[in-house]
Amino acid sequence: MVFPSCDDAETSFFPPSKWDPEQFIKSCHQQFKVIPRSDWLAAEYGSRDALKTFSGHSSIIFSNGNLDPWSAGGVLDGSQIPASQDITVLMIENGAHHLDLRSSNPSDPTSVVEARKREVEIIKRWVGQA
Repeated sequence: MVFPSCDDAETSFFPPSKWDPEQFIKSCHQQFKVIPRSDWLAAEYGSRDALKTFSGHSSIIFSNGNLDPWSAGGVLDGSQIPASQDITVLMIENGAHHLDLRSSNPSDPTSVVEARKREVEIIKRWVGQA
């Protein structure tokens, strides 16, 4: 799987680095004797086209925090998904990786507390419909 990553001196404690796909491919081949397929994720799990990928699916919550580096590979916009599919996309300001799925903590940002409440409301509705 190819998952681009880079860092800058302003928002990361990691040393600055730029994403170089050609260098990444070369390094993988040298170290592991494989050539990564940059299209594998979309081919395996579906395209970035939400209408195509989630056709026939329902009752899904996609939650992403804007501080989560993995969110770049997540579903960030649900505007193209028909409401009838009941798929919710939550972008959580000041949310980190899986923070909304962890136990509550007094230090949790208000946005995460609100996201948890929304997730619980949605799941209760789904259970009530079952």
